[in-house]
Amino acid sequence: MLKSEMCKSATVHMAAAAVAVAMAVIFMCGLHGAAYAAEADAGGAAYRGEATSLTLEMVYEDNGTSKVIPGVTSQAYLVATLDQASNTYTLLPEYAAVGADFNTEMSASKMMEYAAQMAEIAQSSGAKGISATSDAKGIAAFGNVEPGVYLVVQTGRTGEATGYKSYDPFLINVPQFEDGKATCDVVAYPKPTPEKAPVPDEPKKPTPHKAPQTGDDVNLWLWGGCAIAGAVIIVIALIARRRINRG
Repeated sequence: MLKSEMCKSATVHMAAAAVAVAMAVIFMCGLHGAAYAAEADAGGAAYRGEATSLTLEMVYEDNGTSKVIPGVTSQAYLVATLDQASNTYTLLPEYAAVGADFNTEMSASKMMEYAAQMAEIAQSSGAKGISATSDAKGIAAFGNVEPGVYLVVQTGRTGEATGYKSYDPFLINVPQFEDGKATCDVVAYPKPTPEKAPVPDEPKKPTPHKAPQTGDDVNLWLWGGCAIAGAVIIVIALIARRRINRG
Protein backbone atom coordinates (compact mmCIF):
# COMPACT_ATOMS: atom_id res chain seq x y z
CA MET A 1 0.00 0.00 0.00
CA LEU A 2 2.78 2.40 0.94
CA LYS A 3 4.69 1.48 -2.17
CA SER A 4 1.63 2.18 -4.33
CA GLU A 5 1.09 5.57 -2.72
CA MET A 6 4.74 6.44 -3.24
CA CYS A 7 4.41 5.58 -6.93
CA LYS A 8 1.32 7.75 -7.24
CA SER A 9 3.11 10.61 -5.49
CA ALA A 10 6.11 10.28 -7.77
CA THR A 11 3.85 10.24 -10.79
CA VAL A 12 2.11 13.44 -9.62
CA HIS A 13 5.42 15.19 -9.05
CA MET A 14 6.71 14.16 -12.46
CA ALA A 15 3.53 15.43 -14.13
CA ALA A 16 3.77 18.73 -12.29
CA ALA A 17 7.40 19.04 -13.28
CA ALA A 18 6.51 18.34 -16.91
CA VAL A 19 3.80 21.03 -16.85
CA ALA A 20 6.22 23.52 -15.32
CA VAL A 21 8.82 22.79 -17.99
CA ALA A 22 6.22 23.14 -20.73
CA MET A 23 5.05 26.49 -19.36
CA ALA A 24 8.63 27.67 -19.15
CA VAL A 25 9.22 26.69 -22.76
CA ILE A 26 6.02 28.45 -23.89
CA PHE A 27 6.96 31.56 -21.90
CA MET A 28 10.45 31.67 -23.39
CA CYS A 29 9.05 31.15 -26.90
CA GLY A 30 6.62 34.00 -26.32
CA LEU A 31 9.44 36.36 -25.33
CA HIS A 32 11.46 35.25 -28.30
CA GLY A 33 8.51 35.88 -30.59
CA ALA A 34 7.93 39.37 -29.16
CA ALA A 35 11.59 40.26 -29.46
CA TYR A 36 11.68 38.99 -33.04
CA ALA A 37 8.59 41.03 -33.89
CA ALA A 38 10.20 44.21 -32.58
CA GLU A 39 13.44 43.41 -34.38
CA ALA A 40 11.60 42.71 -37.61
CA ASP A 41 9.68 45.99 -37.41
CA ALA A 42 12.59 48.27 -36.60
CA GLY A 43 15.33 46.29 -38.26
CA GLY A 44 17.19 45.34 -35.07
CA ALA A 45 20.94 45.68 -35.38
CA ALA A 46 20.67 46.32 -39.14
CA TYR A 47 20.43 50.08 -38.51
CA ARG A 48 23.35 51.61 -36.66
CA GLY A 49 22.65 55.32 -36.89
CA GLU A 50 23.66 55.93 -40.52
CA ALA A 51 22.33 59.04 -42.29
CA THR A 52 18.90 58.49 -43.81
CA SER A 53 17.24 60.23 -46.76
CA LEU A 54 13.85 60.29 -48.50
CA THR A 55 13.21 60.84 -52.22
CA LEU A 56 10.10 60.69 -54.39
CA GLU A 57 10.08 59.75 -58.06
CA MET A 58 7.07 61.05 -59.97
CA VAL A 59 6.72 58.83 -63.05
CA TYR A 60 3.54 57.96 -64.95
CA GLU A 61 3.54 54.47 -66.44
CA ASP A 62 1.23 53.80 -69.39
CA ASN A 63 1.36 50.74 -71.67
CA GLY A 64 5.07 50.19 -71.14
CA THR A 65 6.02 53.85 -71.56
CA SER A 66 7.25 56.08 -68.74
CA LYS A 67 6.65 59.81 -68.46
CA VAL A 68 8.36 61.86 -65.75
CA ILE A 69 6.25 64.56 -64.12
CA PRO A 70 7.95 67.76 -62.97
CA GLY A 71 6.16 70.36 -60.86
CA VAL A 72 4.67 68.13 -58.13
CA THR A 73 5.15 69.71 -54.69
CA SER A 74 5.02 67.39 -51.68
CA GLN A 75 5.34 67.80 -47.92
CA ALA A 76 6.86 65.19 -45.59
CA TYR A 77 5.87 65.19 -41.91
CA LEU A 78 7.60 63.12 -39.22
CA VAL A 79 4.81 61.31 -37.34
CA ALA A 80 6.78 58.71 -35.35
CA THR A 81 10.41 58.52 -34.22
CA LEU A 82 12.61 55.42 -34.22
CA ASP A 83 14.45 54.50 -31.01
CA GLN A 84 17.49 52.53 -32.11
CA ALA A 85 18.23 51.23 -28.60
CA SER A 86 14.80 49.63 -28.13
CA ASN A 87 14.00 49.09 -31.81
CA THR A 88 10.58 50.69 -31.38
CA TYR A 89 8.60 53.51 -32.96
CA THR A 90 7.03 56.24 -30.84
CA LEU A 91 4.07 58.18 -32.22
CA LEU A 92 4.41 61.95 -31.83
CA PRO A 93 1.91 63.50 -29.35
CA GLU A 94 0.08 65.55 -32.00
CA TYR A 95 -0.90 62.34 -33.79
CA ALA A 96 -1.69 60.27 -30.68
CA ALA A 97 -5.45 60.58 -31.25
CA VAL A 98 -5.10 58.43 -34.39
CA GLY A 99 -3.93 55.49 -32.28
CA ALA A 100 -1.54 54.01 -34.84
CA ASP A 101 0.97 51.46 -33.53
CA PHE A 102 3.88 51.13 -35.95
CA ASN A 103 5.44 48.37 -33.85
CA THR A 104 2.80 45.92 -35.08
CA GLU A 105 2.07 44.68 -38.57
CA MET A 106 -0.61 46.67 -40.41
CA SER A 107 -2.48 46.15 -43.65
CA ALA A 108 -2.07 48.53 -46.56
CA SER A 109 -5.67 49.71 -46.21
CA LYS A 110 -5.12 50.49 -42.51
CA MET A 111 -1.97 52.45 -43.32
CA MET A 112 -3.93 54.49 -45.88
CA GLU A 113 -6.65 55.13 -43.33
CA TYR A 114 -4.10 56.36 -40.79
CA ALA A 115 -2.41 58.50 -43.45
CA ALA A 116 -5.68 60.25 -44.31
CA GLN A 117 -6.40 61.00 -40.64
CA MET A 118 -2.87 62.27 -40.00
CA ALA A 119 -2.99 64.45 -43.14
CA GLU A 120 -6.06 66.23 -41.74
CA ILE A 121 -4.28 66.78 -38.42
CA ALA A 122 -1.09 68.06 -40.09
CA GLN A 123 -2.96 70.53 -42.31
CA SER A 124 -5.38 71.79 -39.65
CA SER A 125 -2.69 72.21 -37.00
CA GLY A 126 -0.17 73.89 -39.31
CA ALA A 127 2.46 71.22 -38.58
CA LYS A 128 5.95 71.88 -39.91
CA GLY A 129 7.18 69.55 -42.61
CA ILE A 130 9.83 69.33 -45.30
CA SER A 131 8.88 70.51 -48.78
CA ALA A 132 10.22 69.26 -52.11
CA THR A 133 9.15 69.72 -55.76
CA SER A 134 9.82 67.23 -58.54
CA ASP A 135 12.39 68.48 -61.06
CA ALA A 136 12.74 67.89 -64.82
CA LYS A 137 13.55 64.24 -64.06
CA GLY A 138 10.48 63.84 -61.85
CA ILE A 139 12.60 63.63 -58.68
CA ALA A 140 11.67 65.37 -55.42
CA ALA A 141 14.47 64.99 -52.86
CA PHE A 142 13.86 65.78 -49.19
CA GLY A 143 17.52 65.17 -48.39
CA ASN A 144 18.72 63.79 -45.07
CA VAL A 145 15.86 63.17 -42.65
CA GLU A 146 15.50 61.90 -39.11
CA PRO A 147 14.82 58.14 -38.83
CA GLY A 148 11.16 57.34 -38.24
CA VAL A 149 7.80 57.14 -39.97
CA TYR A 150 6.85 59.93 -42.38
CA LEU A 151 3.52 61.14 -43.70
CA VAL A 152 3.85 62.34 -47.31
CA VAL A 153 1.18 64.67 -48.75
CA GLN A 154 0.95 66.42 -52.12
CA THR A 155 0.49 70.16 -51.55
CA GLY A 156 0.74 71.64 -55.05
CA ARG A 157 1.27 71.16 -58.79
CA THR A 158 2.45 73.36 -61.62
CA GLY A 159 3.19 72.98 -65.33
CA GLU A 160 2.86 69.42 -66.58
CA ALA A 161 1.78 68.28 -63.12
CA THR A 162 -1.55 70.10 -63.51
CA GLY A 163 -2.58 67.35 -65.95
CA TYR A 164 -2.48 64.77 -63.13
CA LYS A 165 -4.56 64.31 -60.00
CA SER A 166 -2.98 64.70 -56.57
CA TYR A 167 -1.88 61.35 -55.11
CA ASP A 168 -3.36 60.12 -51.84
CA PRO A 169 -1.39 60.76 -48.60
CA PHE A 170 0.78 57.81 -47.58
CA LEU A 171 3.05 56.66 -44.73
CA ILE A 172 6.60 55.41 -45.21
CA ASN A 173 9.36 54.15 -42.91
CA VAL A 174 12.83 55.67 -43.11
CA PRO A 175 15.02 53.62 -43.15
CA GLN A 176 13.39 50.56 -44.74
CA PHE A 177 14.13 47.08 -43.36
CA GLU A 178 14.11 43.76 -45.17
CA ASP A 179 15.79 40.45 -44.33
CA GLY A 180 17.78 42.05 -41.52
CA LYS A 181 19.20 44.75 -43.80
CA ALA A 182 18.54 48.47 -43.63
CA THR A 183 18.05 50.68 -46.69
CA CYS A 184 18.87 54.17 -45.49
CA ASP A 185 18.29 56.03 -48.77
CA VAL A 186 14.59 55.41 -49.25
CA VAL A 187 12.84 56.09 -52.59
CA ALA A 188 9.04 56.17 -52.87
CA TYR A 189 7.05 55.98 -56.10
CA PRO A 190 3.63 57.66 -55.86
CA LYS A 191 1.32 56.68 -58.72
CA PRO A 192 0.06 59.72 -60.65
CA THR A 193 -3.35 59.53 -62.31
CA PRO A 194 -4.15 61.72 -65.33
CA GLU A 195 -6.99 64.19 -65.01
CA LYS A 196 -9.97 63.30 -67.18
CA ALA A 197 -10.38 65.59 -70.15
CA PRO A 198 -13.41 67.85 -69.69
CA VAL A 199 -16.39 66.98 -71.86
CA PRO A 200 -17.05 69.94 -74.18
CA ASP A 201 -20.52 71.46 -74.14
CA GLU A 202 -22.62 70.80 -77.20
CA PRO A 203 -22.80 73.92 -79.39
CA LYS A 204 -26.16 75.61 -79.25
CA LYS A 205 -28.12 75.78 -82.48
CA PRO A 206 -28.47 79.36 -83.70
CA THR A 207 -31.96 80.83 -83.47
CA PRO A 208 -33.28 81.65 -86.97
CA HIS A 209 -34.10 85.31 -87.47
CA LYS A 210 -35.29 87.50 -90.31
CA ALA A 211 -32.72 89.40 -92.27
CA PRO A 212 -32.99 93.15 -91.74
CA GLN A 213 -34.71 95.09 -94.57
CA THR A 214 -32.52 97.27 -96.72
CA GLY A 215 -33.30 100.68 -98.18
CA ASP A 216 -33.94 99.16 -101.61
CA ASP A 217 -36.72 97.00 -100.17
CA VAL A 218 -38.39 100.03 -98.61
CA ASN A 219 -38.24 101.97 -101.87
CA LEU A 220 -39.68 98.99 -103.78
CA TRP A 221 -42.69 98.80 -101.44
CA LEU A 222 -43.15 102.59 -101.67
CA TRP A 223 -43.15 102.67 -105.47
CA GLY A 224 -45.44 99.67 -105.66
CA GLY A 225 -47.93 101.27 -103.29
CA CYS A 226 -47.94 104.51 -105.25
CA ALA A 227 -48.51 102.63 -108.50
CA ILE A 228 -51.49 100.75 -107.07
CA ALA A 229 -52.94 103.94 -105.59
CA GLY A 230 -52.52 105.73 -108.94
CA ALA A 231 -54.24 102.91 -110.80
CA VAL A 232 -57.19 103.00 -108.40
CA ILE A 233 -57.54 106.77 -108.85
CA ILE A 234 -57.49 106.41 -112.64
CA VAL A 235 -60.17 103.69 -112.55
CA ILE A 236 -62.39 105.85 -110.33
CA ALA A 237 -61.92 108.84 -112.63
CA LEU A 238 -62.87 106.84 -115.72
CA ILE A 239 -66.00 105.49 -114.06
CA ALA A 240 -67.03 109.00 -113.01
CA ARG A 241 -66.43 110.35 -116.48
CA ARG A 242 -68.59 107.65 -118.07
CA ARG A 243 -71.46 108.48 -115.72
CA ILE A 244 -71.23 112.16 -116.61
CA ASN A 245 -71.28 111.41 -120.34
CA ARG A 246 -74.35 109.23 -119.97
CA GLY A 247 -76.16 111.85 -118.00
